Amino acid sequence: MDQSHSYHHSTHTVSEVALSDFDFFDEVFLSEFLDDVFFEFSESLTVLTIMRVNYISELAFHKLRLVENNLSRVQEYEGARDSTIQKVEELTSLRANFEELTLQQQKSSDKLAPSSIQESILISAAQSEEESEKIAEDFLKSHLDVDAFLGAYLEKRIVSFLKSFK
Repeated sequence: MDQSHSYHHSTHTVSEVALSDFDFFDEVFLSEFLDDVFFEFSESLTVLTIMRVNYISELAFHKLRLVENNLSRVQEYEGARDSTIQKVEELTSLRANFEELTLQQQKSSDKLAPSSIQESILISAAQSEEESEKIAEDFLKSHLDVDAFLGAYLEKRIVSFLKSFK
């Protein structure tokens, strides 16, 4: 092989060697080498561009499928939302009803507790005793005759006694 046509590998970098130091064959070889590198680079850009376009197309296709799927489920979503709203309203109504019934139960429980019943009976017995004393005062003031006094007085005393006894 002729040495004048071959590429001479130099230990100097391109910045160290002036372009005037290249001979014609080095310039041709460098030019062909750069043309090859540029062609490979541009081909790789074309492949990358095609890959990018394909990837973007795939993404667009999948995004379109997702949009279509979401749009097809709009009625399903709205139905679920409406059902949830209705159930929340029912729950709120049931909770209010439960709280009202709980208050009623608490009042009834307090009213029917043995201590409350005993207190009510004692109050009622005291009232009956006061009424019997009023009847006695009316009799002593001669507002009642003997038969009316005995009937009313005995009735009130019996009720008062029975209530006190319970």
